[in-house]
Amino acid sequence: MKDKPQSLNDVYLTPVGLSLTLVYCFLSGLAGVYTEYILKKEPMTLLSLQNCYLYIFGILFNFTFWYTQTAEDESLFQGFTLYTWLVLLTQAASGLIMSAVMKYSSNIVRLFVITSAIPVATIISIVLFNFQPGLEFYAVIILVIVSIVLYSLKL
Repeated sequence: MKDKPQSLNDVYLTPVGLSLTLVYCFLSGLAGVYTEYILKKEPMTLLSLQNCYLYIFGILFNFTFWYTQTAEDESLFQGFTLYTWLVLLTQAASGLIMSAVMKYSSNIVRLFVITSAIPVATIISIVLFNFQPGLEFYAVIILVIVSIVLYSLKL
């Protein structure tokens, strides 16, 4: 681990930061497996109803936090712009699509869907923003494509 960054390209790692990253990875994997279990536990239950079960706690906790942390004169949608609504709708659609993928396929397929966003975002950035990716980006794209192909072969 490096003590202090020498330049902007150096990475600064601390034991606490590394430990928290490992805890996050563990909890994220656990949450994905548990969510898949909940969605597949009762296959005859409608997906929309299962989504309500999964999202109700998040809605309650977030609303409670918002209610206790904001002033009385602030509205729920204060500061929202068109871009805020677009992000909100995109994230909501993504959550619904991911729950369908997990119910009818698996958590591994969901991870491949998420990972395949890297090459797609890179290609869009190259076309729209004249982005010049480095060698790391091409290595990631190759690894993603190879892993998807290997998984689909079902060896």
